[in-house]
Amino acid sequence: RLELWCKSARRPIVSTMSKFYGNVTFLGVARMTDKVIVASVQYNVEMDLTAVVNMLKQLQEDKMTPQAHFAFEVGDKAWSLMADQGLVFMVCTKKNYPQSIGAACLKELCRQFMSVGKDASSAKPGGLDGKCKNMLEKLCGKYDNLSEVSKMHEVLQKVETVKLTMQDNIEQALLNCTALEDVEGKAARLQEDSKVFKQNANTLKRKQWYKLIKWQILLVCLVLFLVGGLTLVICAETGAFEQDDNKGKNN
Repeated sequence: RLELWCKSARRPIVSTMSKFYGNVTFLGVARMTDKVIVASVQYNVEMDLTAVVNMLKQLQEDKMTPQAHFAFEVGDKAWSLMADQGLVFMVCTKKNYPQSIGAACLKELCRQFMSVGKDASSAKPGGLDGKCKNMLEKLCGKYDNLSEVSKMHEVLQKVETVKLTMQDNIEQALLNCTALEDVEGKAARLQEDSKVFKQNANTLKRKQWYKLIKWQILLVCLVLFLVGGLTLVICAETGAFEQDDNKGKNN
């Protein structure tokens, strides 16, 4: 049924434009809730929007995650969709149109539409066609010229790659700075700890020295006491004190 709707939606018309490549045929914006197409442009073709609305109603909303690119093919055409802020952004292209460029087209459509389509939540079907016509046609013309937009897309991809590389380098530099600061902080703490350890070691050394001197004094006093006592005992045993007493009496 989806294929029948899309086939009935495409009726080519004679182009009045000097440059038409047939790569992009439709751009549109619809509400996610009721699938009403509030703004659209048919680029050098005539489409039955009722068939497009019926196609949207068959989509599974759980697959339409915000900012995610959803693509499918119908016949010789490819549809790319992206949901964001309650809206569905659509582009219809040739079957072999690069999906990455289709996704880029949808992102640019989303960015530009948000600045002009602020009434999308309450707009009637096609209510924003007039306001968005110029913007939509310019986007169609830009992405219809695949050779030019491919070069631009390639350059943008390179720029994005360089930006990501630079961002990674900056983040790595910040991490290195943070690691260096951590090392410096640890070194400072180690230095402070070494000072405290040195002070504690000196204090302990002095305490041990005083303790050793005290024990040495006690030991000397004990030795002197023992020697003195032993001398008195020897003198008493040899009668030295008695001889001194006899000499005193004789005198």
